[in-house]
Amino acid sequence: MVRPSLVKLLEKSHRQLLEAVGNQTESEFHRSLGGEYGDSSLVEVLTVIAWQERGVSIDSFERPMPPQAIHDLVGARWQTLKALESLDDQSANTLVKEIIEREKKLVTHLLHKMRKVK
Repeated sequence: MVRPSLVKLLEKSHRQLLEAVGNQTESEFHRSLGGEYGDSSLVEVLTVIAWQERGVSIDSFERPMPPQAIHDLVGARWQTLKALESLDDQSANTLVKEIIEREKKLVTHLLHKMRKVK
């Protein structure tokens, strides 16, 4: 059985991330994020977040298009929700905490950047 409280936390984090990403223009998806993300673009960071959620190691990848990165992120979340069913409580809590921290970090960065622009 999927833990309802963990699912709610993941849904909230995912919604906040998608809302922050939804405020970005096409060109902002490809522009360097700067700060702790260095030269990485938003689309690259979203791809990395999706791959990290899946537990995939990333050495290099071709630059995806924004819709592909969003679909990959949604797919990774679906896989995570399915995997939660088979995890013990400690592993499930750890996984959810790590995912939420990555998403919150990016949301905070995007919102901070948006405030600077205004």
